[in-house]
Amino acid sequence: MRLFITLVIKDFASGEIKQASSLFDCDVKLEDYLLKNYYKTASFIAASTKGAAIFSGADRSVAEQMYEYGKNLGLSFQVVDDILDFTQSAEVEACTNIEQLS
Repeated sequence: MRLFITLVIKDFASGEIKQASSLFDCDVKLEDYLLKNYYKTASFIAASTKGAAIFSGADRSVAEQMYEYGKNLGLSFQVVDDILDFTQSAEVEACTNIEQLS
């Protein structure tokens, strides 16, 4: 489990660095954008879903399928979050975040 946590922290830091280094860059390639999203969000969700499978006693193939599920869920979440950054006003976003907490 320590390895999972270490990798997730490393990936998250890498994602933040990638995002900061491409700030205001309109020519970001899709592969780079998805890699940044993997590092920022998908790695964490993938490790969480795989870890849950391992702790529940699932076999290796199920754990790997859960990793892929978490990775795709994380990538999808980050894409939607990025779209909302451009399409929602700050007021609507704040209301949405408060509603999510309740």
